[in-house]
Order: sequence, then structure tokens, then C-alpha cells
Amino acid sequence: MGMGKTLTTLALIEATSAEATSWASQPPRTETDYHRELPRIKSTLIIVPSTSVAYYGKDRDANSDAYFDSDVVFTTYHTVAASINLPNNLIVPIQWFRIVLDEGRYKFPVLVGDLSFDSTQVTTLFQAASQLSARFRWCLTGTPIQNRLEDVGSLLSFLRVPHLENKAVFQKYVILPFEEDPEEACRKFAFLLDCICLRRPQTLLYLPKMVETVRYLDLSPSEQQQYRNTMQAMSKMLQRKAGQGPGKKITFGLFQAQLQLRLLCNHGTFQKRITDTIDRDTQAESEDIMYSLGRQADDSCSICSIQISIFDTVGRSRTRQFKCGHRVCQECALDSTIMGTTTTTQCQLCGSEATSDTASHPANPSIGRRNESNRIEAYFHTSGHSSKMVALMHDLDSNRGSGKSIVFSSWTRTLDLIVIHLDRLKLPYVRIDGSQSSSQRQYNLDRFTSYHWIPILLMSTGVGAVGLNLTAANRVYIVEPQWNPSIESQAIGRISRIGQERTVYVTRYLIRGTVEMKMYSQQVRKIELARIGLKS
Repeated sequence: MGMGKTLTTLALIEATSAEATSWASQPPRTETDYHRELPRIKSTLIIVPSTSVAYYGKDRDANSDAYFDSDVVFTTYHTVAASINLPNNLIVPIQWFRIVLDEGRYKFPVLVGDLSFDSTQVTTLFQAASQLSARFRWCLTGTPIQNRLEDVGSLLSFLRVPHLENKAVFQKYVILPFEEDPEEACRKFAFLLDCICLRRPQTLLYLPKMVETVRYLDLSPSEQQQYRNTMQAMSKMLQRKAGQGPGKKITFGLFQAQLQLRLLCNHGTFQKRITDTIDRDTQAESEDIMYSLGRQADDSCSICSIQISIFDTVGRSRTRQFKCGHRVCQECALDSTIMGTTTTTQCQLCGSEATSDTASHPANPSIGRRNESNRIEAYFHTSGHSSKMVALMHDLDSNRGSGKSIVFSSWTRTLDLIVIHLDRLKLPYVRIDGSQSSSQRQYNLDRFTSYHWIPILLMSTGVGAVGLNLTAANRVYIVEPQWNPSIESQAIGRISRIGQERTVYVTRYLIRGTVEMKMYSQQVRKIELARIGLKS
């Protein structure tokens, strides 16, 4: 996260170019009478979330001759996963000199927090990357532990660390000892990371200091009443769920119940009653799940796991959604159709039919604006009170003129409410979220960076955590806590990084006596867990 990992990797490639050339020139060894080592090439394969590079897209085979002589070959997770089983695949049947996973933004997820998800989504990318052969294997990450120690197990498996690459061995010798003797287990775990990790701590870079503040707020009497009413309504829904038979479809659970309370902490009495909004929370739930799992975008492809926005700027679907729950990006859908493995209406993973709302709609520039207006009317009263919005507006207005500010929230709906309050105060701002195209995001970011009269950038947390340099700002406001604290850290890391010359001020907002306080206590526990390996 701005600590120079990529730059250091490129320096390593340059420093070892002669060694790579010498290694590749040696003939493959015959390890047994029936198995011959794969052909060698000198290239370093760097796998990144998305880029336009040498081995990528529909023309990738046409570039095959060129990359055998290249020092560096870039490709994407999508390309690796989509082409791994193709007969003309050129990534697998060779030995790379080095494979580098830029996985700080793109982890191999395991079970995280209290959430579980389809194992097919988890294993597709991991299995594809694990099939690649290389002399050296690297992972770049700023957050090796996001939620649980098992996160490290996935990385060790890809790196092929002897013995510990086996899941059962890792569980026995790393995870279970924490239940018996946590102090000794912590010492051994730190020693393990010392053996396999190269760290670049912030102290090496002499970055300006970062001042973090938590603002504890109280709900107003009217907000407290709505909070109690919402809890009662959710309790009844959960009781009805408990009474459903095994054959009944479960449409509401504890996760959705907590989501309603968290939204209420942000929106106060602007938020309409739960009975009026419960059927329209799909987008907020999707955003929340993605960030909880460490996915820094609005959604991800069930095949290749690449981050994708659910909708483009004119309201057209960028993905195909199937009845089984899988979501597939356009490239994976096209690849499978071309290869004849599925039809355009079938899920590539399980054969389920597509839902009726996945067809692309005709382009209409007014759809996006109309959808935004309809969304605000659907979720919010025209008047109300939000203690959190009042505190945020006070801070933004008070700090006007003392530097640029970035406001992070994981929900586009909360950003909508912030826009309403900023417009009332006549505070200039720009906004970046997952519904915008990359060109629109870059345009708004350029305006924020270039124009002194635009002091505020509103940004969805996932988008802000992905590959942006935001050092033009020095004030950060985290509107609500995340289940996965590393998402917040990655977003803040876009401001507090190489190139930042001023003190960075980070403000978090928490509502006392609500679900947010429980989440924050879990955050503290997860952060301490992530620091276990740094105590050596």
C-alpha cells in the first residue's frame, strides 16, 4: 500500500536478469524415465487484477512468440483462470523463472469473519495459479492476515513452503497451537513469517505521521426510537425464519438484520422503516459482503474472481447473474460461449439458467441520473436527522481550507445521503464509486487533484482501496466500521504513502450503544491478530 513493493520487485527483476537468462538456457532435466522437466524461459510472470498487456484478451496467443524473449510478462487473474484448461494454453506448459502475484488487492480468500461463500469461487483462481511452474514464487501484499490466520495458509500453499503448503499440516502446527499455548504459538508464528517474508515498514520511508481519532456519537431520541423499532421488527423476522421448515426458502438472516442496524446508524431517521426497505437492500448487502470478504469492488466474477462493477454508468448490467447465485463477467461469458462449453443463458460453473434481469439494456444517458433520483426517493425521507451526518458535516466544514478531504463509505446509499447534506451546505465535491466507468473515475480524480476549489472527494471504500494514489488529500473520514479492517487500512494507505508530505488525519465515526461498537471491538481483535507476525 504505497510502500514500494512493486518498485522493489522490478529492481529485483533487473538485478537478476543475467541469472534468469543463464538458467533458461540450460536444457530441461529428466527427473525420471517418464517425466521430463518443462521447458524454461527467462521471463518473470506478474499476475495483476487488470491491465492491457502481452498475454491478455482474445489475441493473447498471437503474442506468444514475443513473450518468450521478454524479461517481464504481465497477465491478469482472469486470463490465467479462463485459459488454464485450453489446449493451446501457453502459460502452464513452461517453467517461468519467477511468478509474482500482485495479491495485496486480490487475495486467495478463505472463510473470513462469520461469513461463508461458494467454494467454487474460492478455489478456481487458487487452483489455476497453483498449476503454474516457476523457479521462484512471490506474493506482494500489505495485509497477509485480513481476518484469520488461515489467510496465511493460502499464501503458503501457493508459495509451496515445504510441509506447511499442506492444509492439514498448517492446521496442526500453526492454527491449533493457538488454542493450547497462545504465547508460544505467537512466538513460533512470528519466527515463521521472519523466515519467508521481506517487510518494508513505514519507518523506512520516513513518512509524515498519521493522527487517528475515533469520534463516539450518540443517537438522538428519535433515532434511538427508530433503532429500537428496527430491532423489534428484525427479531420478529428472525423468529419467523426459525419457524420455517427445511424446504422453505430463507430470505432474511442475522447478517441482513445487522446490515439494517448499521445502515440506520448512518442514516438516522432519514432511513425509511425496515418494512419499507427490506426488499430493496440487495445492493447494500452485495457491497457489504464484498468488502467483508476482502474484495475491493462492487462484485467479482465467480469464475475468475476479477473485480467488476455490477452496473455501468447508464444502468446496463456488466455481468451475467444466474439463479444459482453465480455472477460472471463479460469476458468469461464470451470465452465459454466461444469454446462451446455453455450457452449464453447457462452458468459456466453449474449449468443453471440466467435470471431474467441480466440482459443488457439499451444505452440511455438519462438512465443513470434517473436511477440515482429514484434510489434516493425509495430509501430516504425528504426530512430527518442523522447524528453521524451532522458530525461529518461539522468536521468537513470546520476543516475547509486546511487541506483536501476524502470521505469513505462502503455503501453508495450513504454517499447519496452525504451528497444531500453537502449540497445544502454548498460544499464542492466530486464522487467516485463502483457504478462509474474507469474514465469517469479518472476524470473526477483529476478534478479533485487539480482544482483547489474542490476540497472533498466522496469514495466507496472498495474503489478507494484499489490502486489509486490519493496523496493530494491529507484528511480521511471513515463513515462506518468494516467487518474486514484491512479494507480500511488499504484505503487509508492510498493517502499515507510515498509522496505524502503532510500529516495525515484519520477520523472514524462510531455510534455508542449500537452494533457498531461490537464491530469495532472485533476490528481491534482482528488488528491484533494481524500484528502477531510483526512482534518478532
